[in-house]
Amino acid sequence: MKLFNGQQYRPIAEEIWRLISAVRSGKIHHNAATADLLVFLRRIGYFPSPDEAHTRDDLLLYERQKLIFETNYLLFLNYHNSWLNGLDEDSLYYSPAWELVPCGEGIISIDWKARWCSAGGKLFGGRMLALKSDRVWEAISIYGLPFAPFDIYDSMVAMRRSRDECVRVGLLNDDAPIQEPRTIAPTQSLFFFDTAPPKMTPESHTALDKIFKDTVVDEDGEEYSEEDGEGQTVSQPPQAWWVMEEARQMLEATKRKPSREAGALIINHVNSAFKLKPPPVVQALGYRITAEVLDFWGDSAEAIEYYKCALQCNPNIGVKRRLAILEKKIRSGSGTTPTTN
Repeated sequence: MKLFNGQQYRPIAEEIWRLISAVRSGKIHHNAATADLLVFLRRIGYFPSPDEAHTRDDLLLYERQKLIFETNYLLFLNYHNSWLNGLDEDSLYYSPAWELVPCGEGIISIDWKARWCSAGGKLFGGRMLALKSDRVWEAISIYGLPFAPFDIYDSMVAMRRSRDECVRVGLLNDDAPIQEPRTIAPTQSLFFFDTAPPKMTPESHTALDKIFKDTVVDEDGEEYSEEDGEGQTVSQPPQAWWVMEEARQMLEATKRKPSREAGALIINHVNSAFKLKPPPVVQALGYRITAEVLDFWGDSAEAIEYYKCALQCNPNIGVKRRLAILEKKIRSGSGTTPTTN
């Protein structure tokens, strides 16, 4: 398990930085970034080891990519919005502290006051308040960074608090000097690829277990249910579904207009899903994805065959209209010349 500082992940870190910048500038949608990351991983030839394949350590796993991008995206935003923007002299004087407060619900329940106190933080009337220069902010974070997120998909944020309020609750004296600002280099610490960041807690492991539920599949590739440990029956999709879903996201990332290179990667991903013996409904999705790639390329005859296979596996797959259009083109002789990309 390696972090960004390992040379192996440097190109991926650079790509995530590019994707984050593209999302912030509005060039791509946030949801498309994960799919773009998958396309990039395939392009650079990333493949998991046999022990990592289809596990939480597999960078091609959708949930892993989603966790990687969303965590780093939030770290990046809060580094700029909360950290850098709060360290100028005026901010340090008029808003010298942050308060740790919930914003929504996290993926799991965490006793933040207990973590705060064990990290050396003090409570002021039950409130978790500390100066911006206080090391408690790094101490409560599994990433070792003084800004949100502090744990995996947690709900806590650091809200600015005024100097008057800090004086009123006893956090500092009215004549206290301005804090010395601290610096953090984002290229040293912001990109986390590991499923076990530096300071994992029991709650962090519970969150990961909830994100990366082991897929339960029978011999035919069909999903079935199991007990989730609390006596509740849960149904989990087969691994083939996740792999096929990755292929669909790759196609969406191209706006359904894949180049030859991107289309080949998508089709290879579909083939990988088929090797996992998916059920008919997942097979139908794979045939449709392949057909849409071939359709865009102008390979109408082959696209028709794959559209037909999709319908055989799932009559409700939603390709009948496109199939009819292509068949009409073939009959008129206008749909046989592939495009070049």
